Amino acid sequence: MSRRTILFLLALGVLTAAIVAYDILRPAEAPAESLTAGAEAAPQAPPVARALSRAALIYPGEFASDLAARLRLSLAIAEPAANSAAEPAVMLTPRTALVAAGSPAARWVVRVDDREIAAELAGIDALHGVALLRLASDAPAAVAFQDSPPAVPEPIVAMRPRAGVPAMQYLPASSLPFAARVARASIEPGDTLVDLDGHMVGFVGRTAYGTTGLEAALVREVAAALHGRGRHPHPSLGADIQTITPALRPRFPEGSLVAVYVLPRSDAERSGLRAGQPFAAAFIGTQRFVTAEALTRALRAGDEVRFDREEGPSLTVRAVDVQTPPHEPANPRGAWPENETGVPIIVVPGSDAARAGLRTGDRVEAVDLRPARLTAVNQLLRGGGAALLTVERENRHRFVWLAAPQARSSSSATPATRR
Repeated sequence: MSRRTILFLLALGVLTAAIVAYDILRPAEAPAESLTAGAEAAPQAPPVARALSRAALIYPGEFASDLAARLRLSLAIAEPAANSAAEPAVMLTPRTALVAAGSPAARWVVRVDDREIAAELAGIDALHGVALLRLASDAPAAVAFQDSPPAVPEPIVAMRPRAGVPAMQYLPASSLPFAARVARASIEPGDTLVDLDGHMVGFVGRTAYGTTGLEAALVREVAAALHGRGRHPHPSLGADIQTITPALRPRFPEGSLVAVYVLPRSDAERSGLRAGQPFAAAFIGTQRFVTAEALTRALRAGDEVRFDREEGPSLTVRAVDVQTPPHEPANPRGAWPENETGVPIIVVPGSDAARAGLRTGDRVEAVDLRPARLTAVNQLLRGGGAALLTVERENRHRFVWLAAPQARSSSSATPATRR
């Protein structure tokens, strides 16, 4: 072996030894700084969020800390210039904030973190119980919306801004309709509802009758209308119209549409519309409708809708833009019964009653078009004859046909316990 080869091998050995020594002795890298460590951390999603979401929140303290850090700059306090109470707010965009309807003040101050931003009222939607504020300058962050509702019910968290860490209330997964879920949880107006990744799934508004839950899609629709036109249109016929499905054919063998509920003293009532009336079709001008869903999508305030019957004269109802609740409270004491008639029910999932269309939280307001009473509903659900139920769900009425006992289980639904 030549001298040159020996020197090369010695140099290679020394280099290898140096590399190994460095790898062994080098100091460990410092851990990445937690999102919750710094007060000025950017509001990106912490990676721990979804990892803690599916179980029963095994680490609730860590989860709450990360969720609060994610949403800290998206939640705000809005103070009207008039001497009114401050309202919790959520930043839908850096220039728009949503609050529960309350003060009609034109000027506001929005407080986000340690910043104060002037704002003006863009519009109020009294029926949904929310107001939109337009900011004079950009807020530091805005909430992210949930892309689409989950395939199965998931837990949600109600967030309320306050000095320091936002307050939060955990709502377990539930199959109840969104509005019923909010009502049962006794959530405060102005609370922002998020999934366990911190994405907005809804907001709690304030109406003349209390709180109401708005899902994220409705929040976007209302906010866009208030931002663009200062109002969210609510075209109404003063009646709830339903498509006659095959399930309703035993009671309505003819027609395609049926009037389920007619608002007292409305134009629909004055025009002769009555609950239980079937119609062959409805027309707006020359456009013909045979489903209630298509009619609702096409309806605009000021439209005259003609309802054609199989027999008898047609009825014409003019749609109006309703901007206030149809039954404003007229009680000087500020209290009134929640509902003079109607029986709330509990439905067993997968039962005959569920397949008929009933849901837990529904309120049975009439049986065969007669006002419902607890004893009558209880008897019917425990094995009475076939009946047409008028059900109120999320402020809308619909018919549900309950078949005779031989075609259904007698224990599929029961009246809810009254408190």
